[in-house]
Amino acid sequence: MKCPSRLVVGGCVAAILAMVVANVESAKRDHATAIASDANLMAAGAASVQTGIELDPRIRKVGDLPEVLTSEYFACQLQFINEQEGWLAVLVESKIGTDSGRLWRTRDGGNTWELIYSNPANRIAQFQFINSKTGWMSIEGQMFKTTDGGNSWQPFHQPIPHDFAGQVFAFKFLDDGKHGWVAGGIYKPFAGNDQEDGYAPTRYTSIDMKKGLHGAIFQTTDGGQSWRQRFVSKEYGYIGELFIINEITGTAFGSAGVLYLQKRVWKVAPSHYIGAEDSRVHALDIQIGMPTFEPYTIFQIDELTGWLSNNNGFLAKTEDGGRTWRDLLNANNILNREWPMGFLNNLYFKDAVDGFGRGFQTTA
Repeated sequence: MKCPSRLVVGGCVAAILAMVVANVESAKRDHATAIASDANLMAAGAASVQTGIELDPRIRKVGDLPEVLTSEYFACQLQFINEQEGWLAVLVESKIGTDSGRLWRTRDGGNTWELIYSNPANRIAQFQFINSKTGWMSIEGQMFKTTDGGNSWQPFHQPIPHDFAGQVFAFKFLDDGKHGWVAGGIYKPFAGNDQEDGYAPTRYTSIDMKKGLHGAIFQTTDGGQSWRQRFVSKEYGYIGELFIINEITGTAFGSAGVLYLQKRVWKVAPSHYIGAEDSRVHALDIQIGMPTFEPYTIFQIDELTGWLSNNNGFLAKTEDGGRTWRDLLNANNILNREWPMGFLNNLYFKDAVDGFGRGFQTTA
């Protein structure tokens, strides 16, 4: 019997802080990106005082955030490409509104930060850098590219137009800058009586009510000059996350399903254990309505091993590159919450056994 994964769950910033530091330390290897909530508490001293949790001695404060931000909710996307160079984008929600269009850069390991992009009206949905100069970001479904470290940005040729043809939700480029993927959804005309029968959820219906949104993935091998459609779902929905290991290995998911990349072909992962009774994999469940739940985040450590968390509370693991999954636990049992009140919205594993997870709890 295989040893189960050991997941340290935190309902506060302590676990996220551990993820950020672990990712920073491994940045030279994999250009890891950390997603952190409550980032204004990232300093180890502040976190230990406010949470009462004794933090790992390997975690240390390296600097302050770019500025003092007080809000009801503060999340950030953080990426370091080495021990010195990194970028930080924030999402701030408070009683006076939302401010999410700012990007900072550090060149001294986080001791100081320089604001290099600011447009509070536009939300930075995602960004990625592959070196100190080349990077991409998406704002309200439109992609941009920089070749000077983020000082200036130009519109990027994307496979899903920034109009009513579809939506861009995620992208990923390899370090060569040539191989890349864009995921999201494209609108296709309704088939048969889908619209009349109410089969297509309103959220996936085009403005003219004649088309439905289908999950889609596109790939480029020339840095975005040309794109090839690699996957379009039969189901309505979108593909919202990509986790790419290399040119032939990766996973993706969204309300249109959970996918894995095998020999450059995207395939849908089965939602049941193979050859088992009562074999449903709850972490792969997708339901649109009241309540709505779907896979929320994913983390892989190599070509075979990965974990997937669903906002219904279930966490699953794959040991074959996403071809099959097995439920490990229900986070609601750990967080002592009634479903659907809690789930793991951040994951980081250092190996196949030990990992960190941050639990998200909603209020009734």
